Amino acid sequence: MTPERRTENVVLLLACGSWLTAITQFIVEMSLWPEDYTYYLAIQFAISLWGLAGCLAWLRSWSRWRVVLASAAGCYVLSFLLEYFLARVSEFSGILSFEDAVRWPIYSTWSDLVRFFATGKIAVGTAVLFHEWLMPVFQLIVLAALVGPQASPMKP
Repeated sequence: MTPERRTENVVLLLACGSWLTAITQFIVEMSLWPEDYTYYLAIQFAISLWGLAGCLAWLRSWSRWRVVLASAAGCYVLSFLLEYFLARVSEFSGILSFEDAVRWPIYSTWSDLVRFFATGKIAVGTAVLFHEWLMPVFQLIVLAALVGPQASPMKP
């Protein structure tokens, strides 16, 4: 197995695992707490289904799997950044400097994580960690691997 093929397999495993985890997390959270439903979560769920479709297209050797996966990862990152800046940073931009308004949601999420783990709420802390930090980073990795300069040698 060539190094390019190995990298492709790792990226696809990361993509499939992260999309499946996001879909499962959405289904569990909406079945346990339907009152917490938001359009942002619905958009992320649709993008996650789109990403999973890209993984299935790769398994079926469809010629456009790379476009589907890259566009799903890009849409996920874009929706995350829009929600972060429009919903979180804008709350604090009137009372804090821009740099502090960008840092404050990160600090408050970190404080929540520490509190969840310290009080034994491991499942809640892990879900927040995945949704707030790991999933966007995973999708950036997938996006970089699929559209970056090293992506051209990979064959479908």
